[in-house]
Amino acid sequence: MSVEGTAKMVEAVRQGTDLVEEEHNDQLREVRREMKARWEKEEEENVERLVADLPKRPKRALERVRKENMSGWLTVGPSKQYGFDLSREMFRDRLNLRHGGQELRGLPSVCDGCGAPFSLEHALNCKKGGNIKLGHDQVRDECIHLCTMAYGAAGVKKEPFLREASGNVRDKDLRADFLAIGVWERQRVAFFDNRILDADAPSRFDRNTSYVTAMRAAVQEKKTRYLERCEEMAGSFTPLVCTVDGVFHREFVAFMKRVAAVLAGKWGKSYEEVMCWVRIRLQFALIRAVDLRLRGSRMRFHGAGFSDGAGLCRVF
Repeated sequence: MSVEGTAKMVEAVRQGTDLVEEEHNDQLREVRREMKARWEKEEEENVERLVADLPKRPKRALERVRKENMSGWLTVGPSKQYGFDLSREMFRDRLNLRHGGQELRGLPSVCDGCGAPFSLEHALNCKKGGNIKLGHDQVRDECIHLCTMAYGAAGVKKEPFLREASGNVRDKDLRADFLAIGVWERQRVAFFDNRILDADAPSRFDRNTSYVTAMRAAVQEKKTRYLERCEEMAGSFTPLVCTVDGVFHREFVAFMKRVAAVLAGKWGKSYEEVMCWVRIRLQFALIRAVDLRLRGSRMRFHGAGFSDGAGLCRVF
């Protein structure tokens, strides 16, 4: 690139003529574009060759890594202040999941929740012990925290019941994960519901269902359940769907962009910088949510039955 980009400069030096700076800069830019395209093509060919020989699971995982923006968390240093700190096991587990989860170490042989043989697939999908719900709540709470910073605490509410126009609760089991006022339209309520899905769950893996199809089906399922009710309440509904390894559905990305734009205006920062920060915050929340499925206990623990010292006289 250096030889081709400086050809006009070398020619001017050899011939003792004046260098036309604009021509030199134009040539250098053109050479850089050509070389970048050449390197990208060579890299793509090398990756295609390497991935073609891999087993099915890591091949599917690497397809997502190559096509989606899911590596932002690797670009920041550890920071406890901002929540960008991971334990050694969490860091290694996340790297392994990026490559199909074939090298996860230290997992138990039997699930402590249901007694079934423990594996990566079982860990990501076992509902015993409530680890899936706890992880889901971590991502939900991070979304709420971001909305609170952007729109204020008064305009954000956790787990709102979906009510009739009269104010009565129509279905106590039907409630969104959170609402925020002004996300899509000024003063209009926007309802959101999160879901973290395993794109390589046995049912999807065996039928070779792509992660795009799986996420589209999850989004449609959420809309079928919530959209009509939310519109009856003069609000909008947005499903926030992502995969366990960090692929965010386009509607989730649109939500992040809207929040980042508001925060950038508030803080006087560039939109690109804040958008990167928002995405990384949610990626770390997702990493911790998945770690609960992999390493969290599914056993139920029981205390003494009281939360203060009032019952100590019954013990001693």
